[in-house]
Amino acid sequence: MTQIEYKIIVGSKYAPMPEEVMNAFGVRGWDLVRVLVIGERMEYIFKRPKIQRHH
Repeated sequence: MTQIEYKIIVGSKYAPMPEEVMNAFGVRGWDLVRVLVIGERMEYIFKRPKIQRHH
């Protein structure tokens, strides 16, 4: 069974977060899979990349 990890960062739609700020939340190297605009806010949804295992 594979477990998939996601992180959601919520910010203002009027002031999108720069990459450096998002990286400070621990998403460096994660894949941005979706950006949602909901009213006054934006949600950035990140997914942890799959780890390649060599047998």
